[in-house]
Amino acid sequence: MKDTMNKRREIRLLSCFLVIFALLCLMALTARAEAKNNVSQADTDGNCGQMLSQSISVMHSAVNADVNAALCSETLDSKVDAIKKDVAKERKKAAARKKAEEQARKQTEKTRDATLGDSLSAAVETASDDDLSKDGKAAAKDSEKIKAVASWGGKTLSRSAGSITGPSGKETYYNLDMSGVIRIMRGMGFSEEEYPYEVRSDGAKTLGGYVMVAANLGLRPRGTFIQTSLGTGLVCDTGGFASSNRTQLDLATNW
Repeated sequence: MKDTMNKRREIRLLSCFLVIFALLCLMALTARAEAKNNVSQADTDGNCGQMLSQSISVMHSAVNADVNAALCSETLDSKVDAIKKDVAKERKKAAARKKAEEQARKQTEKTRDATLGDSLSAAVETASDDDLSKDGKAAAKDSEKIKAVASWGGKTLSRSAGSITGPSGKETYYNLDMSGVIRIMRGMGFSEEEYPYEVRSDGAKTLGGYVMVAANLGLRPRGTFIQTSLGTGLVCDTGGFASSNRTQLDLATNW
């Protein structure tokens, strides 16, 4: 009986031990499973972190590229604006130079015209009443006072040039028989003795050494002395051109 009870006690203890062992094994398995899950979760979190880091790096590169592009564009715009300003300054300088040259040219023409006008006025003031008669004796008697040729630094009329702008305006040339024109001038008092008809070595036809000129007789009557690129001229004739260009001069030549 006593042995039976001891065996039962041993069986119970063994059963308790087995139950405890089984519980411990179960707990160990559970802990191991949880550890595996934690490791897997950590790997997943690590992969996500790496992907996030790569995305941030790409975004950073894109932002840097946009910033660099904006800076380059701003620099280019600044250079273009600077070039435009320089071009505008050069244009203003060129316009100012052109204006100054034009004013100087007008002043020179004004001075030349004033000098010629003073010479003509002096000749008229010193003439007598008989010299201012209708037959034109004034021009014959006072010719020496206004015979000097004004200096001309511009182009001179020639056969090859054809047409130029001289000291008194546009100049052209013509080659016609001047006998009729000379007859008119003789009737005005330009005598053959004081005003002989000659052709100069350069081809200009002259009356008393003055280049024979056709002009607008309303503006410059016959007997008017006027400056030309070939020297002092004498208005002797007119032409159809005078109606369209009142200041044009047509110089008589043998070209």
